[in-house]
Amino acid sequence: MAKASGTLAQAQPCNLTFQGTVIDMSTKEALPIAAIWLVGPEKGTTTDEKGRFNIKGLCAGTFTADIHYLGYKEKHLTITLPLQNELFVLMEEDEVLIDEVTVQGEVISPDKTQSEVTLSETQLARASGKSLGESLQELPGVSSLKTGPTISKPIINGLHSNRILILNNGLRQEGQQWGTEHAPEIDPMTATQISVVKGAAAVRYGPEAIGGIVVVEPPALPYEHKHLHGNVRLMAADNGRMGSASTTLQGGLGKAESVAWRLQATGRRAGDFKAPDYMLTNTGLKEADFSGAIGYKKNDWLAEVYYSKFTTELGILRSAHIGNLTDLQAAFESERPLIVEDFSYKIDNPRQEISHDLAKATFGKKGHLGDIKLVYGYQRNIRKEFDIRRGGRGETPALHMDLLTHSTDLIWEQRTWQKLRGQMGGSFIYQENRNVPGTGIEPLIPNYNSATSGVFVIERWMEDRWEIEAGLRFDNRAFQVFTFDENNEVIRPKYHFNNFSGSVGLVLKPADGWKVTSNLGTAWRPPNVSELYSQGLHHGAATIEEGNTELDTEQALKWVNQLLIRKGIWSAEVSIYAQKIDNYIYLQPQPEPRLTIRGAFPVYSYVQTDAFMAGTDVSLSAQLSKQWLYSLKGSLIRAKDVSKDDFLIFMPGDRVQNSVTWSYPFQSKKTFFVSASHSLVRRQNRYPSGVDYVDPPKGYQLFGLNLAYGSQLFGNDYEIYLEGTNLLNTSYREYLNRFRYYADELGRTITIRFNYKF
Repeated sequence: MAKASGTLAQAQPCNLTFQGTVIDMSTKEALPIAAIWLVGPEKGTTTDEKGRFNIKGLCAGTFTADIHYLGYKEKHLTITLPLQNELFVLMEEDEVLIDEVTVQGEVISPDKTQSEVTLSETQLARASGKSLGESLQELPGVSSLKTGPTISKPIINGLHSNRILILNNGLRQEGQQWGTEHAPEIDPMTATQISVVKGAAAVRYGPEAIGGIVVVEPPALPYEHKHLHGNVRLMAADNGRMGSASTTLQGGLGKAESVAWRLQATGRRAGDFKAPDYMLTNTGLKEADFSGAIGYKKNDWLAEVYYSKFTTELGILRSAHIGNLTDLQAAFESERPLIVEDFSYKIDNPRQEISHDLAKATFGKKGHLGDIKLVYGYQRNIRKEFDIRRGGRGETPALHMDLLTHSTDLIWEQRTWQKLRGQMGGSFIYQENRNVPGTGIEPLIPNYNSATSGVFVIERWMEDRWEIEAGLRFDNRAFQVFTFDENNEVIRPKYHFNNFSGSVGLVLKPADGWKVTSNLGTAWRPPNVSELYSQGLHHGAATIEEGNTELDTEQALKWVNQLLIRKGIWSAEVSIYAQKIDNYIYLQPQPEPRLTIRGAFPVYSYVQTDAFMAGTDVSLSAQLSKQWLYSLKGSLIRAKDVSKDDFLIFMPGDRVQNSVTWSYPFQSKKTFFVSASHSLVRRQNRYPSGVDYVDPPKGYQLFGLNLAYGSQLFGNDYEIYLEGTNLLNTSYREYLNRFRYYADELGRTITIRFNYKF
């Protein structure tokens, strides 16, 4: 925002233009979408993708202009029109990121051919206490697959689980992600930015990137900031009587300018959550996370080591575990859970205990022809699921799996030669999954070993107004399963898959403030062991799951087109996509639930079909004045079972959100804004009739309100953020919540957050 004052030359016509370029002071890179405002004329604009701006129809005179950009210190300039020289505005990065009201889902890389959106550090700070899946719902085109109030995982354009690759600090997150209730074992507070790529990204990252990728990016180690600094983030919410705390410390090591370090920790605790009319019994959580990194950088060499540990205990909604078929049918038909008790912090069975260790070593060398990087990763994921068991066996897990992963990546990024730039590399992943003995129950999935290798090359040709990119990848995957046949004899079947992936992308910049991207990509995904061999009760999901050893490899083709417009007060992004997936694998409800010794449960089987999906994601914002901001985001998807000429099951309903934000233009470091939002989710009417146990619930509307105040304490910046969700305490059920059969979603929730940066 900006103020302008001065004496106008009334005798001259007002046909002058104030123009210039906004760039980063350190990197000299252009800064798109920087806000420029002149008070007096009361005119403003934003920069285009090259950092350029112009405001026309001005009179001669002297003005004071304010330039504002997310994450940078506000700039005040005194300018005299007409300008005598070309104007370059140098913006200095600000370590404190509480001075802005941002539009969620801004495109983060103007030169990417893929559709990509991001959550900034400020947005993540204002979402502290939420899981990764909950945080990502703020982005257009991203919804959430839930299992009760505490377990969620991202859905990108209708796809989830093994079709979405999650990169955690540059490593593929390797957990038991095959389960619908297996949430990513990641603390979002380790990141300064989380990006979502909504195209098929298999060329760069291999199988499992068939639907897109989530990139969790921690900040670079502070080699140039040797003093001790960091942040503290506190959160408290009335629903679930939840609290969380997160802190980060970082700096240099002694006087060595080439050494930097960081430590980070997070804790979360909640009891039973509450729907509008009743408690959701046994839905508490406990979580403790830690991460640390140290690095050495000297001249052209780089060496860094990173370690993180994620541990959580989650209660599973008690009313999802039913004793007999009659009560199960009654639960499907009831408006209330069959089991409702008073609030408690105690987590009883059924429950989950998960721990995830991740270690990473990175070595890099810059050269005349390009940069080379070698990355080794180690991950260990331990998952325990506890059932309601008699005879004092409640502390013995019914499911106990230990997944060990070793990975190696070698990447070479070539320096720009003429107008050509690219990268190539290879990767190798080895996994062992073991069922720990002593559960007394046949494992849900068998033991297996897996080895995956791949090589890729990506090249890009860059012109001033257009760029084109092409890539090719080859992957090979082999695994051996250790299981039993119908005669209870050990068998060791082996599987071997290999295939190519490819993509072609184009970026066009027909005019200032306009950008068009188009990307056509192929991808493939072999069936995983759970899809082939699952057999039994999946306690966390409260379902019986049946594998299918006849499944074939999925083959996908996705085309994504995107239009971005940055003109004056307007910012708009529209993406349209279409995807064809042959041999699409999904869990299909079976006609009848099943009674077992441990209760009555819905039954799901893995089946295949040919599928087609198409949809659009929209994001729009208007800086109506220096105080008022309007934003809109929405998405819809249409999914078809081509083989059966029917709809696909479990697809997101159409949704749109509007918000209006008013901010007070302080002249000091203080900030204040109020934002009101309205969300509308339509009922999913496009579903296969008579297949699911309960038809999709009706649509719903939710209202929210956010307030934020920022200032300084002891010379450092802080922000107090108050958030209210479902303000009208609306009772509703979400189609993509696996426990919608038994209970409503959360009721009104008031959350307060305190973020302090020092």
